[in-house]
Amino acid sequence: LGDTKLLKRLQDYPKDNIPASTIKKIQDLQKLDDFQEKRVEKLNKATFAIFKWINAMEAYDRVAKVVAPKRIKLKEAQSEYAVVKKKLDIAQAELKRVMDKIDALVRQQKATEAKKAKLEKGIQDTITKKARAEILLGGLGGEKARWTSIAKDLAIKY
Repeated sequence: LGDTKLLKRLQDYPKDNIPASTIKKIQDLQKLDDFQEKRVEKLNKATFAIFKWINAMEAYDRVAKVVAPKRIKLKEAQSEYAVVKKKLDIAQAELKRVMDKIDALVRQQKATEAKKAKLEKGIQDTITKKARAEILLGGLGGEKARWTSIAKDLAIKY
């Protein structure tokens, strides 16, 4: 306990690489009556603090052994997710490209349909104008004969 760097050494202890033999020794100590929390607490604060640290390291090691395979599976799942996500992003980009093309075609179709409707209305207007012109020309055709007759009569009189 007289070591001035003890606290730093405890903080820097490689808790992810505790030898199995050390863990076995700690577990053997934990079975002893003298190594129980209520007894160690009565000794002194420094001893109790080291006791708590030792138990925490053993608990950390126990949990780390359970968590380690899960971390490996997590990394595998994250790698698989990254691959699938990349494929998804590519598919979504392709989908966006196709949807944009569809939108452009829909806009073009609407514009073409509007142009078609305008042309159809123009055709109907032209047909109506033509029919009116034919009626007018038909009426003027009769007038031509009348005017020609009047012109001959006037030419004879004058």
